[in-house]
Amino acid sequence: AFKVEWKSRSWWSKQWDAEMPFSCFFSGGAAIHEGSLSRTSHGCIHVSREAASRIYKIAKEKKTRVIVYP
Repeated sequence: AFKVEWKSRSWWSKQWDAEMPFSCFFSGGAAIHEGSLSRTSHGCIHVSREAASRIYKIAKEKKTRVIVYP
């Protein structure tokens, strides 16, 4: 279990040279964000644009819990 550490509406990953819209970072560089639902990520959680937008709007930094199941 983690907490949302910080958010960015329009993040660009220099490490992966990739756009990460509606990012909610919860473990260092790992985030829930809009991304391909058919390609694997490099550790993030990809969700649809609609889901990413909704999560971004309701998530509170330092308060919202993120629980990741293997």
